[in-house]
Amino acid sequence: MKDKRMTLVQHLEELRRRLIWVALALGMATVAAWFYAPLFFEYLIRPVGRVVYLDVSEGFFIQLRLAAYMGAMLSLPVLLYHGLAFALPALGRGERRSVLILLPVCVALFLVGLGFAWFIFFPFAVRFFLGFARNGTAELILSADRYVSFALGFVVPFGFVFELPLITAVLSGLGLVSPRFLVRHRKYAILIIAIIAMVLTPPDIVSMTAMGLPMVVLYELGILLAKVAWRRRRRIVQS
Repeated sequence: MKDKRMTLVQHLEELRRRLIWVALALGMATVAAWFYAPLFFEYLIRPVGRVVYLDVSEGFFIQLRLAAYMGAMLSLPVLLYHGLAFALPALGRGERRSVLILLPVCVALFLVGLGFAWFIFFPFAVRFFLGFARNGTAELILSADRYVSFALGFVVPFGFVFELPLITAVLSGLGLVSPRFLVRHRKYAILIIAIIAMVLTPPDIVSMTAMGLPMVVLYELGILLAKVAWRRRRRIVQS
């Protein structure tokens, strides 16, 4: 019993040590990103051209928020490394190989989701809303804080949404979800997608539709990948 308790304590100590390294990496990356946050801010407001500060501290907190976002992205490799270093020893050889293959796919899908949102849907959403705001009856004044919140709230969730096919394929490969189940419950999935899009995006129909439609497409792609993973799992079980 003592050995098992010591083993558990050692695991917890290793987890604490790795969390400290991740926290240090996040802090250092955020500090470094602080100096580049103004450039990121200028790039972020390009679709609208100009914004204004409505509070004396608004510029500081916007720069701090952007630095934190950039720091999180920059420190992501450290987080993934320590996460894998902690988890891989407990996995079998085949499981380790699967994790090492899926990890870059997961990162790639996240980046594709960000790019898809920023370069395709976000400019459309901005033009759509500005078309109503610039109707000549009132002057348009864009708050820097609200615009940054809108932009990040619109773009960042797409990175997570694009993980949907991979998650579906993994669950099917583990035997937890069958392709038949996904097809049978498609209508409920679409309802859940609508709710998720409503929660994750700014409260307007364009943003919710811009996220909801790709999620439906990704769900259908997930069904195709689930069929492939399900067949592969059946072959492995039967062999």
